Amino acid sequence: MVNLLINRFWIILVLITLTTSCFNDDKRVGNFGDSDNVHDSRANKLFIETYFPDRFSFKLIDSSIVKIDTAWAESDWIYDKIGKPLKSDSIKGYNFIIPIIKQDFKSFKFSFSPIDTLNGIGYGIQESKYVFKPKVLKDTIKILVEQKNPDTTYGWTRPIIKDTILFIKN
Repeated sequence: MVNLLINRFWIILVLITLTTSCFNDDKRVGNFGDSDNVHDSRANKLFIETYFPDRFSFKLIDSSIVKIDTAWAESDWIYDKIGKPLKSDSIKGYNFIIPIIKQDFKSFKFSFSPIDTLNGIGYGIQESKYVFKPKVLKDTIKILVEQKNPDTTYGWTRPIIKDTILFIKN
C-alpha cells in the first residue's frame, strides 16, 4: 500500500513537472528585462520619459565615430510566466536605455558608465544599447564615455575617459 502511494506520488510529480515545463519554455521568467526599443516600451506601458543627448555622435581614439540616439526611461520590470513584461511595486528603480546606432566595430573598444554611481549601476554595452539602472530619475543624467587603453599593459584596467554625454529630460 505504501509503495503504491509513493509510486502515485512520483507519477503525479513527474506529470506536474512536464505540464509546467510545457507551458513555461521561456527561460527569462523572473529575470529583469529592458525594452529593445522605445516603441516596445510604450506598447508595454513601461515608458516614462525621453532624454535627449547633448550630442548624437562622438569620436574615439582610433577616429571611428559612434552614433547614439535619444534615450528613454522606463519602469524596471521582470518577465512573467509567459515571457511578457511584469511591473511590480516590489521592483524599485528604472531602466535608462541609450540606443547605439549599429557601427562596424570588430569589438567594442568603448564603454559607458554613469557618473553618479551611487544612483545605480550600468550593465555594459549590448549589441544595440546601453542600459543603466538608476534608483532615481533625475532631470539630467551624465554618462562617461570610456575607452580601452591602447597601451596593452593596461587595457580595460586603466580605461581612458574620453567624454561626458549629458542626457536631458524632455
